[in-house]
This record gives sequence, C-alpha cells and structure tokens, in this order.
Amino acid sequence: MNTQVVRCGLGMVLAGLVLLPTALADSNPVDDQVVVRLVPGADLGAFLARYPQVVEVRAAIASRDTYLLILQHDAGELEFVDMLNAGGDPDALWAEENYDTETPEGTGRNFFLNTTPNPTVYQNQSAWGQINMGGAHTRTTGAGIIVAVLDTGVDATHVALSGRVLAYGWNFIDDNADTDDAADFIDSDADGTVDEMYGHGTHVAGIVAAVAPMSQILPVKVLDSDGRSDNFRIALAMEYALDAGATVINMSLGSTYKSSAIEDAADRAYYLGVPVVGAAGNLNRERPEEYPAFLSHALSVAAVDANDVKSDFSNYNKDMVLSAPGEGIYSTIPGDLYAQWDGTSMSAPMAAGAAALLIAQHPEWPPTEERDDFVAIALYNAGVDINATNPGYQDMLGHRLDIAAAVGGPCTVGCKGDLNCDGFVDGFDIVPFVVALSNPADYADKYPGCDITSADCNIDGSVNGYDIDWFIETLQ
Repeated sequence: MNTQVVRCGLGMVLAGLVLLPTALADSNPVDDQVVVRLVPGADLGAFLARYPQVVEVRAAIASRDTYLLILQHDAGELEFVDMLNAGGDPDALWAEENYDTETPEGTGRNFFLNTTPNPTVYQNQSAWGQINMGGAHTRTTGAGIIVAVLDTGVDATHVALSGRVLAYGWNFIDDNADTDDAADFIDSDADGTVDEMYGHGTHVAGIVAAVAPMSQILPVKVLDSDGRSDNFRIALAMEYALDAGATVINMSLGSTYKSSAIEDAADRAYYLGVPVVGAAGNLNRERPEEYPAFLSHALSVAAVDANDVKSDFSNYNKDMVLSAPGEGIYSTIPGDLYAQWDGTSMSAPMAAGAAALLIAQHPEWPPTEERDDFVAIALYNAGVDINATNPGYQDMLGHRLDIAAAVGGPCTVGCKGDLNCDGFVDGFDIVPFVVALSNPADYADKYPGCDITSADCNIDGSVNGYDIDWFIETLQ
C-alpha cells in the first residue's frame, strides 16, 4: 500500500497519521540476562552457589524448572551459555541468552492511519469477503472459545469489544492485572518515536472479535507501547495463557532468535491442542525466519493484498502455512475508534479467529495434539492456492485463508466428508456416507452426535448423489 509517511508523536496518532519507527531487523540479546532450564529435581540453590557471577534470579517458569538469571555486567553471557550447553553442569538441561522481540510493525514499517469513529469501515471491509468470513458464521461463531492475545494489551472498554474481553488477563510488562492498551510516554526503544505501537493489541483483538464473533479474548500484555519485549517474558506469558484456559494463542510479534523457552511453551500448547498462531514478519525476506511463527508447532501467517498478491513487506518461506489479507485492515483502536494498519500482525489474528471457529464447531476433537493437527490441516486444505498470483514466490506463502470452506466447504480433514466424526476423511467414512445418502434418519441413529451436513461436500445445501464425486476425490 502506498501511503504518505509522517513522523509524529502520540498526540497525532489518534488524528490518523502514520508512524515509521526505525528498528533493528534482527533480534539482539538483552544485556546480562541468561535463561537456564534445569533437569527435574535439580537443586536451584546448589546450582547458583557454583556461579558467583549470577547476581539474581529475576523470574521463573516453575513448572518447567526454567529461570531468568541476571549476571554481573560483562560477566560473559555467551560463554556461560556455551559452557552449560556443552555439558559443563549436570544440572543444566539447556541455556540461552535472552533475546529481544517485538511487533513486526516495529521493524521498519507501521501504517496506522485513517482513524475514524465510524464502525462501518470495520464491519464492511473487503478483507472479510476475501477470507470468506461471512459464509462461516451460519455454521460456527466461536462460542466458548478463548483466544489469548499476547500483545500491547487490549482496550476492554471499546464498544466493539464490550463484554468480549476477560477480566483475568495479566500484564507481564508491569507485573500486575492492568491489561489496558495504554501509552507510557516513554521512548523505550530509543528510536526517537514515542509509543509507536500504542493500540496494536486492541487492533489485533478487534480482528479476532470480528472473525470469531462469540469467542472471548484473554488479554495478555507482553509488549510495551513501543512494541518491545523479550523471549523469556513471551514464554512466561504463553504458559500463563495455557494455565488460564486459552484455546488459541495469537502472537503478532516475533524474534529472529529461536528461543528454547518459547519452543517449550509452544510444544506444551501443541500437546494440549491449542493452536499457536504467529505473524511471519514484515521484512520481505525468506530468512532469517521469525519465531514463534516458524516453530514446528505453530501456524505461520503471511500477508497478501486484495488481489492475493504477496504484500511487498511480507516475509515468505517454504514452511509458510497460511496467508491472509494484511493491507489497509480496519480494526479497533483505543477510544472507541477504528483505524487501518498494514502488517502480518493483522493477518495472523484472522487465522487465529478461524481456528477458534473450527474448534467451536468440533467439540468432539480432543484437547490433544490431534486437535491442533486437525485445525492446521483443515485451514491449509481449505485455503486457496495463490501460486498463480505470486509467480516469484511459488509455494512460499502457504494457502490463502478461506474460512467458509474450512468450516463447511469441500471435503477437508476434520470438515466435510468426515461422516464418522473421527477427525479424518478416509475409507472409514464410506459406510456412513452411503447411509447418509440413502437414509438420513438411519444415519442420525447410527452416528449420534455427527452432522449429516458433512456429506454436503459440494455445499449446495443438500445431501445427494452430486456429493459423491467430491467425496471420492478427497479419498484419492
């Protein structure tokens, strides 16, 4: 999107002007900080006694025996980490430096413009049609699903979010229960611009709220109002979200350092059946990848324009799972206002909302890794192949999100064609498919709890012989 770039302070943000921060493209270690995971049952006190250069245990993920250690200045964080990872202490499972992380929009691009109090631009924007959102809501609205938004906080008083934001979120920046998306008037990243990411979390939450209109949002404040944080804090917040009952975790943030602490949390989410959705990044490159988006147990989301062409800022990668609109996306910002923003941060919550819709639609999916796999496969299989519109990025953008197809479209895993409700479209569905076609009443008796509309593979509103070809094609 071509826009006029204007540098301004916080007071001008709400007037709809654009901020363009300067930031480092790659993540950097936080001075004097090391993260260590000890083997189960290890004595923390005895471990610390061996290392006088450790001056403080700043924080802990107690359930994982993982600790954030503060070292004496210039004590050599990297050397300490290398020693532990080389087996220098039998109590250490792994160690790493604590790297910084931030919003993709904080790495050189940030379009926050056209502020308005008019909700129509938010409700009726073309992006919703592009991802086929409206067609999904007749089948599922995300009721009962909690989407954790790990971001700058959320304005829970916003009229479009009223009653949707849970009260038991946590602020990991200030270590309190205030999760409001508020400016702190501090240039914490020393880039000459104050509070350039103020409103980011509210904007992301508004996208989730639109895509999954009956879901609830768990606000987890992990980024300051300049959009900055660190990997240990992110891992700690992920663990909190899981303990608080999150069903989906959206992370419109990233680091080029692959943190073991974050990977541990993402692995736990996977085994609990909680999809972790990550923004791919805004630096128009394949490598280095940004995490958590490209962890093995996460859904990476790129950005495309209204014509399904890769946004000029979006990262790309052969491991990308999904793409979604990411240019000029209207959503909520603090103060009952709406504004446009560009970025993969806007694309990711569309996928998170879609995951919420699928999980709500399929209560029979167990809260295990199977559910996480079903969500990923269903969204990918139902998505649109956009290779034709992206000749320079073949198989680098995943499939463009098509939500209606995922929750009720052509036969996809965990969706259409799953006539025995086991989460798979396979040969075991043949018998129930025949029963559904020949005797719907008998199908209801033999497969209680299953939805006969799963046999409507061509989505024409009825279950009949025209669905057979679609079903056979899926099995092949």
